[in-house]
This record gives sequence, C-alpha cells and structure tokens, in this order.
Amino acid sequence: SIHGHLIEGGRLILDLFNPSLEALVQDNLGQEFGDEPEFVSPDGRRVVRRHRIVSRDYANQINHVELLYYVTHPDGREQRLVHAFPMRYLYRFEA
Repeated sequence: SIHGHLIEGGRLILDLFNPSLEALVQDNLGQEFGDEPEFVSPDGRRVVRRHRIVSRDYANQINHVELLYYVTHPDGREQRLVHAFPMRYLYRFEA
C-alpha cells in the first residue's frame, strides 16, 4: 500500500487532472502549444518549452502527451528534446 512508503506522519498529495470537455473534443492533435517565455539555464542554454497531445484514448481516459524542449546551446547548436508520457484524467465525480 502507499501508506507503507510514507514516513511517519507523511502525507500523500495527488494532483489530479480534471479536463474541460471542450478541450477534449478539439481537433488539435499534434499541434504544439505553449505560452511560456524562453528561459536561460545557468550554463547559458536558452530553452523554450511547448507541449502537444499526440493521441487520445477516450475509452481509458488517457491523453498521450509530449513535452517538447527546444534548446539553443551557447555555441549556437540547437536541440529538440521530447518527454512523452500518458496523462490519465478523471472527471470530478470519479475522484
């Protein structure tokens, strides 16, 4: 059980995703989104983070999501890093 992994007096915090129905039905698969400003890491790399939904599994309530990191190194070299993961969602009456 989860309780066995917590220290004495420890707490478990769940951050559950409750989707907007409007967002679930949008035809935006594969489109990149993100309003976050570019940031500069201590070593001088400039990073822009974006995200996209690759696919939706309505039956299992899962969005397959990618976080995309566009990195420009101080020497001008560019790199694109992708963190892909399934994001399970719950409706508010299920939680």
